[in-house]
Amino acid sequence: MQRNPQVHFEFLYALDLPEIGSPELDYGFTCKVDFEALDEGMEFLHVLSTWDLLMLSELCFNLVLAYRIFTSTPLR
Repeated sequence: MQRNPQVHFEFLYALDLPEIGSPELDYGFTCKVDFEALDEGMEFLHVLSTWDLLMLSELCFNLVLAYRIFTSTPLR
């Protein structure tokens, strides 16, 4: 089995996490990383942009909210 060195992550809230209630049907983001293009010592923000990191952190927050909704765990 051969591995694909390119990672493509696409997330649409309306499709992938409808429990949160997306502000727009097409609200989401895409991240792409080509592992073959990475070099030792490469700056992290050349791998993922600041925008990608912001969107990933928002997704993490929203996943925690969705989990708490389903488990009835209150925010502290």
